[in-house]
Amino acid sequence: YRDYYNSLSVQIYGEKSALIAGSREAIESVSAAGFQLGLASSSPRAWIDIVLTRFSLLPFFNVVTSSDDVGGIGKPHPASYEFTSNRLAVSPRRTVAIEDTKKGIQSAKSAGMRVIGFRNGFNEGQDLSAADHIIEGFAGLQLDLIHSLVGDTE
Repeated sequence: YRDYYNSLSVQIYGEKSALIAGSREAIESVSAAGFQLGLASSSPRAWIDIVLTRFSLLPFFNVVTSSDDVGGIGKPHPASYEFTSNRLAVSPRRTVAIEDTKKGIQSAKSAGMRVIGFRNGFNEGQDLSAADHIIEGFAGLQLDLIHSLVGDTE
């Protein structure tokens, strides 16, 4: 079953999935502004690598963390965010996570991070109310918002 599931994942992520509108532009903009980018995911490393390679996104990320890196522990546990923050050598209080699920928000908040809740057009049923700010799509992700979320911390 696991082999079949993984082969379907390769097909889905390698051939059928698409980036959310505005995601590439947001990643490029935040990176160009000098922010370090980390990716903290509960997904297996192989799935993450397929997407990052297929869409040529790997060069933008300073650190990529999968559940494989933290002993298979997924969100809402903060392990993936703690690991990513450590590898970036940035205090969690100086870090902003972008999350589209309640469990993801809980994970980042438990790690001590500020969180932008992200409405992506597919997650209207998710409770994002624990986020520090909620945006509708990547057009709502502005550099001044990121600065304001970390600007009052040391």
